[in-house]
Amino acid sequence: MRTFKNILLLSALFACCCCALGQSNLKIGYANFAEIKVQLPSYDSLQKIVRAHEADYEVELVDMALIVKNKSEEIDSAEDRDHLEMLKAEHQALTAMLKEYTQLADQELSFIEITVLKPLSDAMELAKNKLIAKHGLDYFYDSSKTVVPALIKATDMTSELKAELGL
Repeated sequence: MRTFKNILLLSALFACCCCALGQSNLKIGYANFAEIKVQLPSYDSLQKIVRAHEADYEVELVDMALIVKNKSEEIDSAEDRDHLEMLKAEHQALTAMLKEYTQLADQELSFIEITVLKPLSDAMELAKNKLIAKHGLDYFYDSSKTVVPALIKATDMTSELKAELGL
């Protein structure tokens, strides 16, 4: 069994090496988009818009959490069994509402951030496409999202992408 695992592992390693060597003629570039995005002139003003929305949701979440906390305190001081069961049911419903609202807020904030920062993403995509055409690149990685293995011998295009964006 151990020999079979070793053979399988060596086969996989051999296949990876062959693929890498077979594609050595590819021209690959990369840049750290996150690093560049924060240097763009309009980034700070757009981030303020996103943070304002975050603050609005935070106020709502804090208010809802306070209501749940108050309901917990009512449960602790309830003396009547029927009243206690009613308070527990209300607490459970409020907790579910808080969880649902938190998930909704996360989704909406992600959408707001994507939407608000879209002009920056579009400008970076356009600049990236110009570099791909200029240098005849086959692939262009965002190194802030994807680790670029040294094996593929990619070229760091961060400086050129910054220049294309006027930075």
